[in-house]
Amino acid sequence: MINNAGIYGAGVLESYSIPQIQKLFDVNVWGTLRVNNEILPIMRAAKDGLIITISSQVGRISLPLQSAYNSTKFALEGLIEGSYEELIGQGIESVLLEPGGFMTEIIGKAHVNGDRESIQESYGTAVADISQKIQTVFGKLFMESAPDPQIIADGALKLVNTEKGKRPLRTPLDPLSNGVDKEYNLITEQVKQKWIEAYGL
Repeated sequence: MINNAGIYGAGVLESYSIPQIQKLFDVNVWGTLRVNNEILPIMRAAKDGLIITISSQVGRISLPLQSAYNSTKFALEGLIEGSYEELIGQGIESVLLEPGGFMTEIIGKAHVNGDRESIQESYGTAVADISQKIQTVFGKLFMESAPDPQIIADGALKLVNTEKGKRPLRTPLDPLSNGVDKEYNLITEQVKQKWIEAYGL
């Protein structure tokens, strides 16, 4: 099973009302949990299964003006990482795909942006400058590099075809990062293991 549903949003975190942030979580997080809870009893009964959840590089690092959206991806990362060992014992692998920036349909769809516009405006030119810089940088990257979203589908297919027991928890897919995404995951995993060992777990 592949969890791929998602909605995007942007804006100063303070400009989001709680109900507006809840809309993001309802699709990006609770949606994944609802689907998983439907399929897991079937997979556990079979002692076999693969769940691939599409997360994001912004589930590992959080950029400004995307805090609400990014937090949903951080939540997914925590849910899947924490439950990984729980499910392995049931014969199920639950893993993450972490795409970087791609021009997919999510960009053109309606966004769940900060809905308290007066607060967004009150932040003034400092935030406007950040927004402009982000748009300029990513606009240039997409125009010049235009990474093919097929990379994500290929990554999922590779996981499907990988021998059971050899699938990694995380598969970063960010061609624009020049390998830094893979390095980040490697280093954080090494530090995580040291931290866990410090507790004797």
